[in-house]
Amino acid sequence: MWKASMPSSASPARGRRVRRRRRPLGSVCSRTVALHLTLTLAGIPSMALGETTAEGAIRALDAKEAEAMLAADLPTLEQLWSRDFIVNAPDDKVKSRDEVLQAVRDARIRYSAFRRTVERIVFRGDCAISMGGELVIPKGDRPDAGQNVSRRYSHVWQKRDDSWVLIARHANVTKAPTE
Repeated sequence: MWKASMPSSASPARGRRVRRRRRPLGSVCSRTVALHLTLTLAGIPSMALGETTAEGAIRALDAKEAEAMLAADLPTLEQLWSRDFIVNAPDDKVKSRDEVLQAVRDARIRYSAFRRTVERIVFRGDCAISMGGELVIPKGDRPDAGQNVSRRYSHVWQKRDDSWVLIARHANVTKAPTE
């Protein structure tokens, strides 16, 4: 019934058993599993346990931005980047949105592979800051074309008119590759 290690204050009065209410954990778990399964079958990625809706949105936007960079998808980049977007670029220069878009148009920024790993997302007011690592393989007429380039990145997203837009980015090449 009661173990000797239990404090005396926790034991029930006069030897009666204390009945504890149990939560219907099974039904909550089965509903959660059913929801994740339904979303997966519908082709909608479900969020990791403990992840907020806003955090899931930022992760999805970070992935969409990486895919757009890989595909040189200018309309998507223009949609994701605010008009006042600014970048501290891996070539040690600060660039405006228009400068980066022009570099993509001119094929000065092109990749044969682009993988981003989000490590942390924090929220500050109407801003979300995502940080992590990137592994890219540049292509074209560049000295690092065809090589694995490992970078660290930071993104600052801001909620404007019920949509998140990327307002700032910092990326720097690291000496050791991530893989």
